[in-house]
This record gives sequence, structure tokens and C-alpha cells, in this order.
Amino acid sequence: MKLSICLLLVAISAAPLFADFAYPVLTPAQKAAQSEYVIVGKIIDIEKEPLLAAPYPYAEGTIEYKMVTVKIADRLFGAGGVTQVRVGFAPMNLGPRRGQIALQGLKTEVGTEACYFLLPHSSGDFFVPVPWGAPLDSNAKNFKEQIAEVQKVTSVLSDPTKALKLKESSERTFAARTLIGRYRSAPAMAGKGVLKQEDIAAEESKLILSALAEMPWLADEKSPGRATMWSLLNPSAKEGFTYPPASKGEAANKAMDDATLKWLKDQRDTYRIKRFVVERKK
Repeated sequence: MKLSICLLLVAISAAPLFADFAYPVLTPAQKAAQSEYVIVGKIIDIEKEPLLAAPYPYAEGTIEYKMVTVKIADRLFGAGGVTQVRVGFAPMNLGPRRGQIALQGLKTEVGTEACYFLLPHSSGDFFVPVPWGAPLDSNAKNFKEQIAEVQKVTSVLSDPTKALKLKESSERTFAARTLIGRYRSAPAMAGKGVLKQEDIAAEESKLILSALAEMPWLADEKSPGRATMWSLLNPSAKEGFTYPPASKGEAANKAMDDATLKWLKDQRDTYRIKRFVVERKK
């Protein structure tokens, strides 16, 4: 079965509006959470001719990609053993103003240093930026702060179990939100492969569910709330979860809080969270 599914963006910051067009403005952390490679590097070469390739998996036509080579200076996530990557930048056909908004801060000249958020193109021959994931310019005044935000996410992705066992509840719940958002969202650029689901490790699943139980149902000043994650987890009646009878307002929220908390405590030892994976054709 061929699937072309865009990554679900979890808890995106409010999408600003320009005219009648809404576009996602991703934080550095949200870009990192989608990526297979997060690297800091410098563009060392630009190919003379653009590359023709499909803009998305199984597209009938092709578009031109501006191809550059990025030499890796720091690997924040992925790219183990890799010293440089070939990256393609596609045009944004959104009109002049919209394209400017979507690629704000994007530079592709030789010598440009930036933090890149990358996914393999569906062809598997090169990498592309994550959707709406313009690189972070290393010359930006707030670059260090942005990288710190990115590293908070990449540390979770690099060692989920360690992150889920941190001392502070806020750290554990942040790790749980990051991992659920990543695991329960279909990868972008799935490409020549089959989208499947597989169980994550039993210990990690239990730790995530335990962290969710520490959150309030609704967002407050300390937490975005369990409700923002529940639609991604979405356990079924066969998995032991039954939605409470319909009600309104505070009563509805109280009922969902009680029902989800009870399920988390009852099922965390046996339920296994599943993650989307792409089984790529060889």
C-alpha cells in the first residue's frame, strides 16, 4: 500500500495569518522533533545544475531542487559517521510574499553556516529540510538560545529512557510529549516504502504513560496538558479505554481527566505505544 502522509505537527504555536493564508511558524524544537538529521554545518559547494525530482512521494511530476553540499561541524541528532550531506532546496510556490514568509532567513550561498533540520528525500538520494523547517542562521543574535532549545529535544530523541527518568516532573513530561508527538505522527517524505506501526520498547512505553499521568488534563501555567496528547495516543475500547458519557463544560473535562488517568494507571504495565515507521524498498 502506497501512502503519502504529511507529518502531523503537534502543539504548533499559533499560526499567524497573512491575508487569507495561514502558515505554520515552527519553533526550533518543533523542527528538531520532525528530523532524522539535526546538524550544524557549512555549505561548501553548490551544484551548477538543479536536480529534477518529485516534490513529494509518488508525485507524477518533478520540480527543480537547488543542490548544495553541507560539511558537518556538529551532529545534534543522527548523521553518525557522516561528514557531509547533499541537501536539496525546492522553490516555494506560494507567491512572492508567501514564499518569503515560508523561507524567512534561508540562505544557500557557499560559506553559509547554519543548523539544518533534515529528512531523506523520498528518492533516498539526498536530504531536504523538514516541512516549514528553514535552517537557523548561525549569525543570528539568538542562535545560542535557539540551539539550546534544539538540544533539549535532541537529547530526548537520543536517549528517551534517560530523559523519561529525569528528576523533575517537568523534564519527564516534556520528554513524553516530545516522544508521543514523534512516534504517533506519520513521517513526512515516506517515499518508496510502506508505512507501518511497531511497538516501542516496553520500558519506554511504561515511562511515557507514567509521565502522562503526571500531567493535568487541561493546560495550565506549568503544562500544556494531557488533552493535547490524547488524540495521538487514542487507545480503543479493545485496549481498555471507554470514553465517558457525553457532558458539557467542566463536567466533560472532569470526566475525561478521571477516565484517562484511570486508564493510564491500569494499562501502563501492559499497553505498548506504537510508532509509525517506513519500511523502505531496497
